[in-house]
Formats: sequence, C-alpha cells, structure tokens
Amino acid sequence: DPRAGAEQQRQGLENVRQALRRIRDIVQRIGELREARSKTYLRGVRMLDLEKEEASNRSPDRGMALVHLPDEDLVRIVSLLLRDAGFQVRRVGSVAELAGAAGSIGVSLVVVAGGATTPGAHPLGGFVPPQSRAYTVVALVTAGEAAAMAAGADQVVQLPFDPRTFTADILRAG
Repeated sequence: DPRAGAEQQRQGLENVRQALRRIRDIVQRIGELREARSKTYLRGVRMLDLEKEEASNRSPDRGMALVHLPDEDLVRIVSLLLRDAGFQVRRVGSVAELAGAAGSIGVSLVVVAGGATTPGAHPLGGFVPPQSRAYTVVALVTAGEAAAMAAGADQVVQLPFDPRTFTADILRAG
C-alpha cells in the first residue's frame, strides 16, 4: 500500500523476503529428492513430503534374510526385528525351498529352527548349508547348540531370545 507508513512498508517487504526464502528452500528440496514420498496433511489431502529422511534413521540394506521357522509368532517377531535392522525378509515354507533360495544373489542370512534333541532329527531342521557360501546361517535353538554348530550354523541363538539384542548379536557374529 503506497499510503502506508515507512515502518509498515518495511514490514511488508520483510514478509515478502521471508516468503521468497521459503520458496527458494522448497525448490531446493525438490531438486534434492531421490524418491517421492507423500503424507497426509489434512483430512484426505495427500501432499509431497519434502522433509529429508535422516540417514541415521534409515536402516542400511543388509540383503535378503530367508526365514524357515515352524512357529507363526516366532516368524513374525524375527521378521520384524530383521526388517528393522535393514534386511529384506522372505519366509520359505520348506527345506527344499530354502535350499533352492539360499544360493540366490543377495541372500546374506538364513534363519532356521535348530537343535532338535529327538534322536535321528537333523540339528538344522533338515537344512544342509554348503561349506562355501556367501550367507550366514543362524539357528534358533532350545537345546542342542553344539549339534547345530557342527551341522553348519555360524551362530546359535538360544530360545527364548532377548528382542533388544537379537539383531545386534547376529550382526556382530556375521
């Protein structure tokens, strides 16, 4: 408003300057986007999320973890913990499927139920890992730790395990 006093004009120009800085910052963030994410700002209105995802909050890509466990609840817990640590998780339904998938590119971890104490039972639930492999084998056991290690497990985790240290223990050993 040309009739406004000098102080009002100065404040108006400062408001325009702040708005231009915000526009500049938004345009810079758009230029730095590497993936488009959206979030809901108002009811039913989704907008592009321009906030940078903190690198420290993003889990590293640790490769594929194959999980062959008989208990649904245990599969769910192990899968959540592994995903949180940066693994892609795939549940396999049989030892034959596990054996076929374990040699695939990108597989870095195999989790199996192990330590069977039944006479004649395989200590890794029937899975026989090859001597030369690019992945770590972790056996979840209630007993029979030594048998699981002798059958090819790289690490044995005693059940029940502490979910706060589960993935850290696996990563330290791998």
